Amino acid sequence: MNKNFKLLAVLLLLIVAVVSTSVVKASTDDLDYIDIYRVDVNEIDHAEDLDGQPIGPFFAGEKVHVKVYWNAVDNATEYNDVRINAELDDEEYKTNFFTVEEGWERSVSFTFNLPEDMDADDYVLNIEMEDENGNKEYLNDIVLKVVNQKHFVEIYDVNFPYGLEVKAGQTFLANVGVKNVGHEFEEDVKVTLTIPELGLYQRSQKFDLYTELFIDENEDGDDNEWEYKLYKDLFVTIPATTVSGVYDVIVTVNYDDGDESQEQRYSLVVGEGVAPTDAFISINTESQNFAQGNGAVYTIMFSEPNNYDVRVEGVSAWGTARVDVNDDQAYIFVTANEDATAGSYPFTVKVMAGSTVVKEFDLNANINGAQSSTSDVKEGLQIGFAVLLVILIILGIILAAKKIGKSDDFEEPLMDEGETYY
Repeated sequence: MNKNFKLLAVLLLLIVAVVSTSVVKASTDDLDYIDIYRVDVNEIDHAEDLDGQPIGPFFAGEKVHVKVYWNAVDNATEYNDVRINAELDDEEYKTNFFTVEEGWERSVSFTFNLPEDMDADDYVLNIEMEDENGNKEYLNDIVLKVVNQKHFVEIYDVNFPYGLEVKAGQTFLANVGVKNVGHEFEEDVKVTLTIPELGLYQRSQKFDLYTELFIDENEDGDDNEWEYKLYKDLFVTIPATTVSGVYDVIVTVNYDDGDESQEQRYSLVVGEGVAPTDAFISINTESQNFAQGNGAVYTIMFSEPNNYDVRVEGVSAWGTARVDVNDDQAYIFVTANEDATAGSYPFTVKVMAGSTVVKEFDLNANINGAQSSTSDVKEGLQIGFAVLLVILIILGIILAAKKIGKSDDFEEPLMDEGETYY
């Protein structure tokens, strides 16, 4: 019994070993039926450059377009499912699985976006083909030499200590972080804050930005003198006479002798300012009549496009309301419930800038009861009478025509031929 048990155990171990070996083999074997014979990087064939030597340069912030060409060689079996995997730095690309057969050729394209702040260095582009069993066909690594742009200053951080909603008359503050990610010193850099619609503008003093490499190589230098990134505080005072509303804020950094710039845009809500005039925000009507189950449209018009919110209050008890904003107009669709009681219903429409009401309209919806059947009967009788009148006229014409015809047929001659009267 012992002997049989030992024999069984040995057999089980052998089976496990064979299965394990098969699994490992399935996941590590190359795809001998696939051949990657060409790789284009930015439309340049680098099939001959797969010796580990860097190719480039590729500039931080640009796109790298890769195109992989493959074919299925003679020993490809029917209906193999494979995919292409590609990886560069922290960015990965994978196609869906697709079918290949012997003799097929195809190319697959994909694009990598190099971050603007990507460190200058050599980066390996890994490309492989993989089937559903984990078998892979590796391509020799392609090494890309990434360099910084000669001149590039980015806005890498913007803070608004008091937020993006202020009251008219208050100060609006922006804390702007800029960084030199190029490989040249930048002189006379300046940062500006503008609110074009209000004519507000604030500019920093000009300053210099060194490169990160220079700072790293001169760590003992005075940090107050040598900076490759820093923050600038900019502020403007919103006039007390500003009309409440939403305004564009533009943060800009100018560099490379003013030839280059980067900008970011934000929306600032100004509240508790001067109410917009009727000419600035108006409505087409303050009262409309409609029946139960029906509705009407109230149109608000803005003299200039703006990012206002429009809210409707006081409708839910007797109907529904919906707002659609389109460029310089807002459409308020108000519908009465089927069972709404006939009468006049006031409701309010508020034009909002953030949490501030910049304009308010008191409107009315005059709901009529279901249209009475009497009016329908009256209208039907009128139509019926008109039709009957037309029929009678036609009959009269026909009868008159027949009568005239009979008179012509039976008319006696006044004098018979051959008769003479004395």
